[in-house]
Amino acid sequence: MKSSLLWRSFCLFVYLWLGVRSLGQGLPEATIRWTGAEDLLWANAANWSPARIPNAADHVVVEAPSGISINLTGTRSIGSLRLGTEVGSGVTLNVQGTLVLAAGGEVGRGGRLIQTGNLSGAAVQVAGEYEWQTGRIYGLLQIASTGRLLLPDQAGRDLSSGNGGIPARIENEGQVRWLLIRIWFLGSAKDG
Repeated sequence: MKSSLLWRSFCLFVYLWLGVRSLGQGLPEATIRWTGAEDLLWANAANWSPARIPNAADHVVVEAPSGISINLTGTRSIGSLRLGTEVGSGVTLNVQGTLVLAAGGEVGRGGRLIQTGNLSGAAVQVAGEYEWQTGRIYGLLQIASTGRLLLPDQAGRDLSSGNGGIPARIENEGQVRWLLIRIWFLGSAKDG
């Protein structure tokens, strides 16, 4: 009887240890990196090392000096994304099309993601800034204690679980700002 209880306790310990260990692991190692050698277009192979456009098997790292704003258009499927995770980076990624992340994403303290298109796939952790202007989020958006989620005052946002079972939600430990635009008309303020 004692050995059965000891065995079950040992199995529970191993199960919990492996579970916590796997939860603490980050994204896979990078297979492709942004260089921005030619322009600010995601779909230009000359902007990447190795020189090709990232695909569904790639784990992408995007680092760049402050003020750089990269444009992603069309539908792009990648393994994972690390944006602005290194110190000194101040890069912005404009998702104007659809970005699908198989293994998830990180928007680091030096990163800013502006969404006017769609985002789907695994969870995205935000320690930097995420501006959701329009479009759909299919999945989980996690705002860390250092992160900011900005919601400009405009229509066209949809948080949707329509991707086959991943619950769509926003988990917040940081700051969420809903930006209202005021229009002054004939001496009175009206929400616009």
